Amino acid sequence: MALEPEYVQAVRALCDEKDLVLIVDEVQTGVGRTGTFLCCEHYNLQPDVVTLAKGLGGGLPIGAVLMNEKVAAGMGPSSHGSTFGGNPVVCAGANVVVDRMDASFLANVNERAVQLRTGLEKLPRVRSLSGIGLMVGIEFLEGIKAADVLAACREKGLLVLTAKTRLRLLPPLTLTAHNVEKRFFYASCRNSIFVCAILYCQIVFNSCQFDPISF
Repeated sequence: MALEPEYVQAVRALCDEKDLVLIVDEVQTGVGRTGTFLCCEHYNLQPDVVTLAKGLGGGLPIGAVLMNEKVAAGMGPSSHGSTFGGNPVVCAGANVVVDRMDASFLANVNERAVQLRTGLEKLPRVRSLSGIGLMVGIEFLEGIKAADVLAACREKGLLVLTAKTRLRLLPPLTLTAHNVEKRFFYASCRNSIFVCAILYCQIVFNSCQFDPISF
């Protein structure tokens, strides 16, 4: 669930008042996932520390910490490090990912997010959607459990996630308009890529076949 802007700004104000460090975890939400490089940009929020990983490496294992000058002033030699920190191969991969995160790339993420959500909202058995950008939560109508949808998808070779009572979609940020269109209009064709709400309507009732993919 996306946080309310008023709540986020209240937390920032409280940290300023109490001289507390505000740390934002962007391990999943960062690096373009929500349509901006950092999700906190949606809230016009300037945290003191930001954690990054996952998408930053484009498949390579990496973690990073961003901090403002005030916090950085308290970091001396050897105060932050790891055995494999600064791996040159992984860092080279991260550099490529960051270079790709230009205005055009992020614009496509936002456009595909609108396209995907518009299609999902029209599907039967979907009650509501949550999340920002290409981090999508699907709440189904009463009687349909996200865990059951996940199990049905996994049985057919499709990997999805759940977040409490919702099904969670984290599609590739490189989606094209054609990719999303195929999900909705060619769902009965073999080798198509599916959205999970369609999967529930069709896979659970064994009305289609497809090759295993990860969505």
